[in-house]
Amino acid sequence: MLQLKNIGLISTYNSTIESFESIKNCNIYIENDIIIDIGENKNNGDHMIDCNQKLVTPGFVDAHTHPVFKNGREKEFIQRISGKSYEEIAAEGGGINSSIIEVRESTEIEILDHVKKRMDEFLSMGTTTIEAKTGYGLDTESELKSLRVLDHVHNNHKIDIFPTFLGAHSIPDEFNGDLINAFEPILAQVLVLSFSSDWRFSPSRSKEITDALIGAKKKVSHIEIESSLGHDSFLFPEERYVEVLKAFLGSPL
Repeated sequence: MLQLKNIGLISTYNSTIESFESIKNCNIYIENDIIIDIGENKNNGDHMIDCNQKLVTPGFVDAHTHPVFKNGREKEFIQRISGKSYEEIAAEGGGINSSIIEVRESTEIEILDHVKKRMDEFLSMGTTTIEAKTGYGLDTESELKSLRVLDHVHNNHKIDIFPTFLGAHSIPDEFNGDLINAFEPILAQVLVLSFSSDWRFSPSRSKEITDALIGAKKKVSHIEIESSLGHDSFLFPEERYVEVLKAFLGSPL
């Protein structure tokens, strides 16, 4: 049995009382990778780790990540701070489409190596579970490549990965902005959900996308939601978002 002893503070969610709870000066007892007890300081573990009165907490969950790419675009932060728009950066060869080109041109092994290193960094910072999007391939083979990489890392790394297929992350360069042709492969019914303050996909841009889907003879619904939270509005869980999705899907979430 593994014993984490001399814990200064445990901060965790207690499902019995449905609330967060803090426990001071205690031990955690683990057997076969399962926590079997949390109790007073004792010295009865087969193996012990002295926590030196530090904080112990469950692993963090990152619910929005894009880890399947080759090289970072950190320099674009400087460009944005300096006043350049995303569209200007994209026109100079940056933005999402620059990552798309790199993923398409890289082998699966190359992308796998980059993603594994990112997962090591996640774990070193205390994150043990992530949601991970594709969306830097945007053709069939490159998106499948990205999904295979995520599946391999999930099954061979200590981190837990929940993949999301993001096949409409951007319009690839080969379509030259032709939305109707870009949407031709879509077979499923589509919900275009826009937020009033979104700078990346403004309501007017979302309307263009909806019109293009209609032009491509796709089944599509468009709903605009009032929000002051910009492009990241969808990251903030609100009951009204859930109701919109439930109505679209026709079943409870």
